[in-house]
Amino acid sequence: MKILHCSDIHLGRRPVGGKGEFSTKRFDDYFAAFDQVIDIAIDNGVQIMVIAGDLFDRKELSPEVLERTENLFKKLQKKEIRVLITEGNHDNITRDKESESWIVYLINKGYLERPGYLVEEESYSFNPIVIDGIDFYGLGYPGGMINEIMESLAQHLEEKKGRKNYLIVHTAISGNDDFLPGTIKKETVDLFNGKVIYIAGGHFHSFNYYPKEKPYFFLSGSPEYWDLAENKQKKGAVIFDTDLLEYTFHATTPRNFISITYEIASVNQEEFKEEFREKVEQLEIAENEDIISIELKPVKQFYIDINYCEELLINLGALKAVIKVKYPGAKRNSNVTDHISGVEEIEKELIGAWPEFSAKTEETAKTLSILKTHQLENNSEQFIEVFDNLLETMLEAGNDECRIANDE
Repeated sequence: MKILHCSDIHLGRRPVGGKGEFSTKRFDDYFAAFDQVIDIAIDNGVQIMVIAGDLFDRKELSPEVLERTENLFKKLQKKEIRVLITEGNHDNITRDKESESWIVYLINKGYLERPGYLVEEESYSFNPIVIDGIDFYGLGYPGGMINEIMESLAQHLEEKKGRKNYLIVHTAISGNDDFLPGTIKKETVDLFNGKVIYIAGGHFHSFNYYPKEKPYFFLSGSPEYWDLAENKQKKGAVIFDTDLLEYTFHATTPRNFISITYEIASVNQEEFKEEFREKVEQLEIAENEDIISIELKPVKQFYIDINYCEELLINLGALKAVIKVKYPGAKRNSNVTDHISGVEEIEKELIGAWPEFSAKTEETAKTLSILKTHQLENNSEQFIEVFDNLLETMLEAGNDECRIANDE
Protein backbone atom coordinates (compact mmCIF):
# COMPACT_ATOMS: atom_id res chain seq x y z
CA MET A 1 0.00 0.00 0.00
CA LYS A 2 1.16 3.53 -0.77
CA ILE A 3 0.54 6.35 1.72
CA LEU A 4 1.12 10.01 0.93
CA HIS A 5 2.12 12.20 3.89
CA CYS A 6 1.67 15.98 3.75
CA SER A 7 1.22 18.68 6.38
CA ASP A 8 0.92 22.41 7.04
CA ILE A 9 -1.29 23.17 4.06
CA HIS A 10 -2.55 26.44 5.63
CA LEU A 11 -5.60 26.88 3.41
CA GLY A 12 -7.10 30.36 3.76
CA ARG A 13 -3.85 32.14 4.53
CA ARG A 14 -3.34 35.71 3.34
CA PRO A 15 -0.26 37.95 3.68
CA VAL A 16 -0.29 40.64 6.35
CA GLY A 17 -1.76 43.88 4.98
CA GLY A 18 -4.67 44.96 2.82
CA LYS A 19 -6.20 42.94 0.01
CA GLY A 20 -4.88 43.43 -3.49
CA GLU A 21 -3.48 41.44 -6.39
CA PHE A 22 -0.56 40.11 -4.35
CA SER A 23 -2.82 39.12 -1.44
CA THR A 24 -5.33 37.42 -3.76
CA LYS A 25 -2.67 35.44 -5.61
CA ARG A 26 -1.00 34.33 -2.39
CA PHE A 27 -4.44 33.30 -1.04
CA ASP A 28 -4.89 31.16 -4.16
CA ASP A 29 -1.37 29.72 -3.90
CA TYR A 30 -2.20 27.55 -0.89
CA PHE A 31 -5.13 25.92 -2.67
CA ALA A 32 -3.02 25.42 -5.80
CA ALA A 33 -0.22 23.83 -3.75
CA PHE A 34 -2.62 21.39 -2.07
CA ASP A 35 -4.06 20.59 -5.51
CA GLN A 36 -0.50 19.71 -6.58
CA VAL A 37 -0.25 17.32 -3.62
CA ILE A 38 -3.53 15.70 -4.62
CA ASP A 39 -2.27 15.23 -8.18
CA ILE A 40 0.91 13.65 -6.81
CA ALA A 41 -1.25 11.19 -4.86
CA ILE A 42 -3.41 10.35 -7.87
CA ASP A 43 -0.51 10.05 -10.33
CA ASN A 44 1.38 7.69 -8.00
CA GLY A 45 -1.51 5.36 -7.23
CA VAL A 46 -1.74 6.27 -3.56
CA GLN A 47 -4.44 4.55 -1.49
CA ILE A 48 -4.25 6.80 1.60
CA MET A 49 -3.41 10.45 2.13
CA VAL A 50 -2.25 11.53 5.59
CA ILE A 51 -2.42 15.18 6.68
CA ALA A 52 -0.31 15.78 9.79
CA GLY A 53 -1.96 18.99 10.96
CA ASP A 54 -2.59 22.60 9.95
CA LEU A 55 -4.92 21.93 7.06
CA PHE A 56 -6.24 25.44 7.69
CA ASP A 57 -4.36 28.61 8.62
CA ARG A 58 -7.01 29.84 11.06
CA LYS A 59 -9.83 28.25 13.03
CA GLU A 60 -12.34 30.76 11.60
CA LEU A 61 -13.14 30.00 7.95
CA SER A 62 -14.88 32.04 5.28
CA PRO A 63 -17.49 30.30 3.10
CA GLU A 64 -15.05 30.54 0.17
CA VAL A 65 -12.29 28.72 2.03
CA LEU A 66 -14.65 25.95 3.13
CA GLU A 67 -16.18 25.50 -0.33
CA ARG A 68 -12.82 25.36 -2.09
CA THR A 69 -11.53 22.89 0.51
CA GLU A 70 -14.52 20.58 0.01
CA ASN A 71 -14.05 20.67 -3.76
CA LEU A 72 -10.45 19.51 -3.35
CA PHE A 73 -11.48 16.62 -1.11
CA LYS A 74 -14.17 15.63 -3.60
CA LYS A 75 -11.35 15.12 -6.10
CA LEU A 76 -9.78 12.60 -3.72
CA GLN A 77 -13.14 10.97 -3.06
CA LYS A 78 -13.68 10.30 -6.76
CA LYS A 79 -10.37 8.40 -6.83
CA GLU A 80 -11.35 6.50 -3.66
CA ILE A 81 -8.33 7.82 -1.77
CA ARG A 82 -8.98 7.76 1.97
CA VAL A 83 -7.77 10.79 3.94
CA LEU A 84 -6.57 10.47 7.53
CA ILE A 85 -5.92 13.67 9.45
CA THR A 86 -4.87 15.04 12.79
CA GLU A 87 -5.27 18.63 13.93
CA GLY A 88 -2.43 21.13 14.12
CA ASN A 89 -2.12 24.17 16.33
CA HIS A 90 -3.81 26.29 13.61
CA ASP A 91 -6.79 23.92 13.17
CA ASN A 92 -8.14 23.29 16.62
CA ILE A 93 -7.06 26.03 18.98
CA THR A 94 -9.50 25.42 21.84
CA ARG A 95 -8.73 21.90 22.97
CA ASP A 96 -11.70 21.61 25.36
CA LYS A 97 -14.12 22.44 22.51
CA GLU A 98 -12.98 20.01 19.83
CA SER A 99 -16.42 20.01 18.22
CA GLU A 100 -15.84 23.60 17.12
CA SER A 101 -13.06 22.52 14.76
CA TRP A 102 -13.87 22.59 11.06
CA ILE A 103 -12.00 19.28 10.87
CA VAL A 104 -15.00 17.72 12.64
CA TYR A 105 -17.34 19.16 10.01
CA LEU A 106 -15.26 17.61 7.22
CA ILE A 107 -15.20 14.28 9.05
CA ASN A 108 -18.99 14.36 9.38
CA LYS A 109 -19.26 15.09 5.66
CA GLY A 110 -17.28 11.91 4.95
CA TYR A 111 -14.14 13.55 3.53
CA LEU A 112 -11.79 12.75 6.41
CA GLU A 113 -11.10 10.20 9.14
CA ARG A 114 -9.26 10.97 12.36
CA PRO A 115 -7.56 8.53 14.73
CA GLY A 116 -7.25 9.88 18.26
CA TYR A 117 -6.77 9.24 21.96
CA LEU A 118 -8.56 9.82 25.25
CA VAL A 119 -7.26 10.98 28.61
CA GLU A 120 -8.61 8.76 31.39
CA GLU A 121 -7.59 9.45 35.00
CA GLU A 122 -4.09 10.66 34.12
CA SER A 123 -3.55 7.83 31.63
CA TYR A 124 -4.01 7.68 27.87
CA SER A 125 -6.22 5.41 25.78
CA PHE A 126 -5.27 5.22 22.10
CA ASN A 127 -7.81 4.53 19.35
CA PRO A 128 -6.16 3.68 16.02
CA ILE A 129 -7.88 3.28 12.68
CA VAL A 130 -6.99 -0.10 11.16
CA ILE A 131 -6.62 -0.31 7.38
CA ASP A 132 -5.27 -3.41 5.62
CA GLY A 133 -3.43 -4.61 8.70
CA ILE A 134 -1.86 -1.23 9.52
CA ASP A 135 -2.74 0.57 12.76
CA PHE A 136 -2.93 4.34 12.21
CA TYR A 137 -2.52 6.32 15.45
CA GLY A 138 -3.21 10.06 15.74
CA LEU A 139 -2.11 12.45 18.48
CA GLY A 140 -3.06 15.86 17.08
CA TYR A 141 -1.12 18.76 18.58
CA PRO A 142 -0.50 17.96 22.27
CA GLY A 143 1.50 21.17 22.86
CA GLY A 144 3.72 21.00 25.93
CA MET A 145 2.49 17.48 26.71
CA ILE A 146 3.95 16.04 23.51
CA ASN A 147 6.84 14.12 25.07
CA GLU A 148 4.68 12.70 27.86
CA ILE A 149 1.99 11.47 25.46
CA MET A 150 4.53 10.08 23.01
CA GLU A 151 6.28 8.18 25.82
CA SER A 152 2.92 6.71 26.85
CA LEU A 153 2.19 5.64 23.27
CA ALA A 154 5.64 4.05 22.99
CA GLN A 155 4.83 1.95 26.08
CA HIS A 156 1.46 1.05 24.58
CA LEU A 157 3.13 -0.15 21.37
CA GLU A 158 5.34 -2.51 23.39
CA GLU A 159 2.25 -4.70 23.59
CA LYS A 160 1.65 -4.41 19.83
CA LYS A 161 4.80 -6.10 18.59
CA GLY A 162 4.33 -7.68 15.19
CA ARG A 163 1.83 -5.01 14.14
CA LYS A 164 2.54 -2.38 11.50
CA ASN A 165 2.06 0.92 13.30
CA TYR A 166 1.81 4.31 11.59
CA LEU A 167 1.70 7.49 13.72
CA ILE A 168 0.32 10.90 12.71
CA VAL A 169 1.27 13.80 14.99
CA HIS A 170 1.69 17.56 14.55
CA THR A 171 5.20 17.91 15.92
CA ALA A 172 8.82 18.30 14.85
CA ILE A 173 12.15 17.57 16.48
CA SER A 174 13.67 20.64 18.14
CA GLY A 175 17.16 21.06 19.49
CA ASN A 176 15.76 23.09 22.39
CA ASP A 177 12.43 21.84 23.67
CA ASP A 178 12.18 24.61 26.29
CA PHE A 179 11.79 27.31 23.65
CA LEU A 180 9.42 25.64 21.19
CA PRO A 181 6.43 24.00 22.88
CA GLY A 182 4.84 21.27 20.84
CA THR A 183 8.18 19.98 19.57
CA ILE A 184 9.65 16.63 20.51
CA LYS A 185 12.99 15.49 21.84
CA LYS A 186 15.13 13.10 19.80
CA GLU A 187 15.28 10.83 22.82
CA THR A 188 11.50 10.47 22.70
CA VAL A 189 11.53 9.68 18.98
CA ASP A 190 14.18 7.03 19.67
CA LEU A 191 11.62 5.15 21.79
CA PHE A 192 9.71 4.32 18.60
CA ASN A 193 12.59 2.62 16.82
CA GLY A 194 11.31 -0.81 15.78
CA LYS A 195 7.77 -0.01 16.97
CA VAL A 196 6.51 2.00 14.00
CA ILE A 197 6.99 1.84 10.27
CA TYR A 198 6.48 5.60 9.91
CA ILE A 199 5.84 8.75 11.95
CA ALA A 200 4.17 11.52 9.94
CA GLY A 201 5.16 14.81 11.57
CA GLY A 202 4.41 18.46 10.89
CA HIS A 203 4.66 21.92 12.52
CA PHE A 204 7.99 22.79 10.82
CA HIS A 205 7.73 23.64 7.13
CA SER A 206 10.77 22.06 5.47
CA PHE A 207 11.28 18.43 4.40
CA ASN A 208 13.36 16.49 6.89
CA TYR A 209 13.71 13.04 8.43
CA TYR A 210 15.24 11.23 11.39
CA PRO A 211 17.44 9.31 11.91
CA LYS A 212 19.69 9.73 8.88
CA GLU A 213 20.11 5.95 8.55
CA LYS A 214 16.86 4.00 8.18
CA PRO A 215 14.61 6.98 9.02
CA TYR A 216 11.09 6.56 10.36
CA PHE A 217 10.24 10.13 11.50
CA PHE A 218 9.42 12.46 8.60
CA LEU A 219 8.46 16.08 7.98
CA SER A 220 6.98 16.48 4.53
CA GLY A 221 7.42 20.26 4.43
CA SER A 222 4.52 22.59 3.70
CA PRO A 223 3.56 22.57 -0.01
CA GLU A 224 3.74 26.40 -0.20
CA TYR A 225 5.77 29.07 1.62
CA TRP A 226 4.01 30.12 4.82
CA ASP A 227 5.95 33.37 4.46
CA LEU A 228 8.65 34.61 2.11
CA ALA A 229 11.44 33.76 4.55
CA GLU A 230 10.84 30.09 3.71
CA ASN A 231 11.81 30.42 0.06
CA LYS A 232 14.89 28.18 0.40
CA GLN A 233 13.11 25.35 2.20
CA LYS A 234 12.22 22.03 0.55
CA LYS A 235 8.46 21.82 0.01
CA GLY A 236 6.43 18.78 -0.96
CA ALA A 237 5.03 15.43 0.15
CA VAL A 238 6.38 12.01 1.07
CA ILE A 239 5.06 8.73 -0.33
CA PHE A 240 5.74 5.64 1.77
CA ASP A 241 5.37 2.09 0.42
CA THR A 242 4.28 -0.16 3.30
CA ASP A 243 5.30 -3.33 1.46
CA LEU A 244 8.81 -2.21 0.52
CA LEU A 245 9.20 0.05 3.61
CA GLU A 246 10.68 2.71 1.32
CA TYR A 247 9.93 6.42 0.95
CA THR A 248 10.19 8.94 -1.90
CA PHE A 249 10.04 12.72 -1.60
CA HIS A 250 7.96 14.57 -4.19
CA ALA A 251 8.59 18.31 -4.44
CA THR A 252 5.82 20.79 -5.09
CA THR A 253 6.30 24.03 -7.01
CA PRO A 254 5.60 27.02 -4.77
CA ARG A 255 5.23 30.59 -6.02
CA ASN A 256 8.37 31.52 -7.98
CA PHE A 257 10.78 33.50 -5.82
CA ILE A 258 13.83 35.19 -7.34
CA SER A 259 16.52 36.15 -4.84
CA ILE A 260 19.47 38.25 -6.04
CA THR A 261 22.37 40.15 -4.50
CA TYR A 262 23.82 43.14 -6.38
CA GLU A 263 27.14 44.77 -5.61
CA ILE A 264 26.58 48.50 -6.23
CA ALA A 265 29.52 50.53 -7.59
CA SER A 266 27.64 53.84 -7.69
CA VAL A 267 28.48 56.58 -5.19
CA ASN A 268 25.33 58.71 -5.41
CA GLN A 269 21.60 58.38 -6.05
CA GLU A 270 21.60 59.43 -9.70
CA GLU A 271 24.36 57.01 -10.66
CA PHE A 272 22.64 54.28 -8.66
CA LYS A 273 19.30 54.64 -10.47
CA GLU A 274 20.98 54.13 -13.82
CA GLU A 275 23.05 51.18 -12.56
CA PHE A 276 20.06 49.51 -10.92
CA ARG A 277 17.88 49.93 -14.01
CA GLU A 278 20.54 48.33 -16.23
CA LYS A 279 20.81 45.35 -13.90
CA VAL A 280 17.11 44.61 -13.43
CA GLU A 281 16.16 45.12 -17.08
CA GLN A 282 18.20 42.00 -17.79
CA LEU A 283 15.97 39.87 -15.55
CA GLU A 284 13.42 37.49 -17.04
CA ILE A 285 10.28 38.26 -15.06
CA ALA A 286 7.00 36.38 -15.48
CA GLU A 287 4.26 39.00 -15.73
CA ASN A 288 2.46 39.41 -12.38
CA GLU A 289 3.79 36.07 -11.15
CA ASP A 290 7.33 36.36 -9.77
CA ILE A 291 8.28 37.61 -6.31
CA ILE A 292 11.68 39.29 -6.47
CA SER A 293 13.92 39.93 -3.49
CA ILE A 294 17.08 41.97 -4.07
CA GLU A 295 19.81 42.72 -1.58
CA LEU A 296 21.89 45.77 -2.47
CA LYS A 297 25.47 46.10 -1.27
CA PRO A 298 26.77 49.60 -2.08
CA VAL A 299 30.50 50.26 -1.73
CA LYS A 300 29.76 53.79 -0.46
CA GLN A 301 27.26 55.12 2.04
CA PHE A 302 24.55 57.17 0.32
CA TYR A 303 20.77 57.37 0.33
CA ILE A 304 19.06 54.72 -1.81
CA ASP A 305 15.47 55.31 -2.86
CA ILE A 306 13.81 51.97 -2.04
CA ASN A 307 10.46 53.04 -3.47
CA TYR A 308 12.09 53.75 -6.84
CA CYS A 309 13.56 50.23 -6.91
CA GLU A 310 10.30 48.54 -5.99
CA GLU A 311 8.20 50.56 -8.44
CA LEU A 312 10.66 49.81 -11.25
CA LEU A 313 10.44 46.06 -10.60
CA ILE A 314 6.64 46.18 -10.45
CA ASN A 315 6.58 48.08 -13.75
CA LEU A 316 8.81 45.38 -15.22
CA GLY A 317 6.18 42.78 -14.27
CA ALA A 318 7.03 41.56 -10.75
CA LEU A 319 4.11 40.53 -8.57
CA LYS A 320 5.95 41.80 -5.51
CA ALA A 321 9.36 43.37 -4.92
CA VAL A 322 11.37 43.25 -1.70
CA ILE A 323 14.48 45.47 -1.51
CA LYS A 324 17.10 45.26 1.23
CA VAL A 325 20.18 47.45 1.58
CA LYS A 326 23.32 46.36 3.39
CA TYR A 327 25.65 49.31 3.79
CA PRO A 328 29.40 48.84 4.28
CA GLY A 329 30.13 47.71 7.83
CA ALA A 330 26.45 47.29 8.73
CA LYS A 331 25.55 44.27 10.89
CA ARG A 332 22.06 44.05 9.47
CA ASN A 333 20.07 45.16 6.46
CA SER A 334 18.47 48.59 6.58
CA ASN A 335 15.43 49.97 4.73
CA VAL A 336 13.87 46.52 4.71
CA THR A 337 10.43 46.70 3.18
CA ASP A 338 9.48 43.10 3.84
CA HIS A 339 7.62 43.72 7.10
CA ILE A 340 7.92 40.29 8.65
CA SER A 341 11.50 39.51 7.66
CA GLY A 342 12.69 43.03 8.52
CA VAL A 343 11.16 43.00 11.99
CA GLU A 344 12.61 39.57 12.71
CA GLU A 345 16.10 40.69 11.70
CA ILE A 346 15.89 43.68 14.07
CA GLU A 347 14.54 41.46 16.85
CA LYS A 348 17.41 39.01 16.45
CA GLU A 349 19.94 41.83 16.75
CA LEU A 350 18.28 43.12 19.93
CA ILE A 351 17.96 39.63 21.43
CA GLY A 352 21.62 38.95 20.74
CA ALA A 353 22.48 41.89 22.98
CA TRP A 354 20.63 40.38 25.98
CA PRO A 355 23.06 38.43 28.22
CA GLU A 356 20.32 35.93 29.14
CA PHE A 357 19.54 35.07 25.50
CA SER A 358 22.65 35.79 23.43
CA ALA A 359 23.39 32.06 23.16
CA LYS A 360 19.79 31.33 22.10
CA THR A 361 19.01 34.15 19.70
CA GLU A 362 17.37 32.02 16.99
CA GLU A 363 15.17 30.11 19.47
CA THR A 364 14.04 33.30 21.21
CA ALA A 365 13.20 35.00 17.89
CA LYS A 366 11.13 31.98 16.86
CA THR A 367 9.30 32.11 20.18
CA LEU A 368 8.43 35.80 19.70
CA SER A 369 7.17 35.01 16.19
CA ILE A 370 4.91 32.28 17.60
CA LEU A 371 3.60 34.64 20.28
CA LYS A 372 2.73 37.27 17.65
CA THR A 373 0.86 34.70 15.58
CA HIS A 374 -1.18 33.53 18.57
CA GLN A 375 -1.93 37.14 19.53
CA LEU A 376 -3.19 37.99 16.03
CA GLU A 377 -5.39 34.89 16.01
CA ASN A 378 -6.65 35.29 19.60
CA ASN A 379 -5.24 31.90 20.54
CA SER A 380 -5.13 32.68 24.26
CA GLU A 381 -4.43 29.13 25.45
CA GLN A 382 -1.49 28.62 23.11
CA PHE A 383 -0.19 32.14 23.79
CA ILE A 384 -0.10 31.49 27.55
CA GLU A 385 1.63 28.15 27.05
CA VAL A 386 4.40 29.65 24.91
CA PHE A 387 4.72 32.73 27.13
CA ASP A 388 5.03 30.59 30.28
CA ASN A 389 7.87 28.63 28.67
CA LEU A 390 9.62 31.88 27.74
CA LEU A 391 9.29 33.21 31.31
CA GLU A 392 10.68 29.97 32.75
CA THR A 393 13.68 30.25 30.46
CA MET A 394 14.24 33.88 31.48
CA LEU A 395 14.11 32.97 35.17
CA GLU A 396 16.51 30.05 34.68
CA ALA A 397 18.90 32.28 32.74
CA GLY A 398 18.69 34.93 35.45
CA ASN A 399 19.44 32.35 38.15
CA ASP A 400 22.42 31.14 36.14
CA GLU A 401 23.75 34.72 35.96
CA CYS A 402 23.40 35.05 39.73
CA ARG A 403 25.22 31.77 40.34
CA ILE A 404 28.05 32.85 38.06
CA ALA A 405 28.30 36.21 39.85
CA ASN A 406 28.36 34.50 43.27
CA ASP A 407 31.03 32.04 42.11
CA GLU A 408 33.19 34.94 40.98
